[in-house]
Amino acid sequence: EQPLFTTSAHVFEIDPDTKKSWLPSSKQAVPVSFYCDPMRSHHRIISVDGTTVIVNSSITQSMHFMKTSAKFGQWSDARANTVYGLGFSSESDLNKFAEKFNETKATISAKPPQQNSGMETNGYNKDSTENKNEISNPSMNNSKITWRMEAELSNLKSRNEEISLLLQNCRDDNEQLKSKIQRLEEQKNALTTECNQRNIHDEKIFNLEEQQQIHLQTIERLQKELQGQEILEEENERLTSQCQDLIRENEMLKEQVNSLSAGSDDALSDTKSLLKLKALQKTLGNQIGDLQSIHAEIFSLLNPQEYSC
Repeated sequence: EQPLFTTSAHVFEIDPDTKKSWLPSSKQAVPVSFYCDPMRSHHRIISVDGTTVIVNSSITQSMHFMKTSAKFGQWSDARANTVYGLGFSSESDLNKFAEKFNETKATISAKPPQQNSGMETNGYNKDSTENKNEISNPSMNNSKITWRMEAELSNLKSRNEEISLLLQNCRDDNEQLKSKIQRLEEQKNALTTECNQRNIHDEKIFNLEEQQQIHLQTIERLQKELQGQEILEEENERLTSQCQDLIRENEMLKEQVNSLSAGSDDALSDTKSLLKLKALQKTLGNQIGDLQSIHAEIFSLLNPQEYSC
């Protein structure tokens, strides 16, 4: 056997019990190679992890390599009764492996006609000889029929495995989609609830802002009233001070009035006394005048001669 192509990949096998999950055959990426035996026209895929052969799959015309993701591919091996899966590090490695797989299948499909063409020098004689051999040897005919039926059965099994695997993958994808849809529905409901809560919250914020605006207007009005009250208090203090000054001035005026009242009483008393004195003076003057008159009359009477002179 000669190696034709080698790549590196993580190797998996389908779980034989569930046929749903993959079981890793290697803990890390290992070489996966295509081998060809030109003498027998036999091609196979071989992968060895250390000293353990984890893939030994003979390639047949009925095999199909399927890409199930950007970096993962698989094929069904009916003879080994399993499904192999390969995980590549890049999409280009997967594409190269798929191209080599299809190229090898094409080589297997093209070889039988090439071998037959070299032998078909006389087609009629060959077919007649084969028919005669089949008629003369029924056991050979039965073995060929059995071989063909087994090959066809193997192909059908392989296709059935592939279809079953595809169907299972579709079911798994469907379950995943259902799960995703359910999660999306839950997220949608959560977002709807959150949106409603936000709307309620926004409405509360709007109401609070209105209340805040009303409170600010009230505070502004109270501040103005407080400023007016402060002005009134200042005016009250000024008026109180003026009132106190007036009270003190009134007290002083009262004292002055009292003192003036006392002085007026004294002046009035003095005026009355003066009038009385003037009246007494006048009376006294009159009396003095009368006394002088009387004195003169007495003097004249006492000294008539002197008075006559």
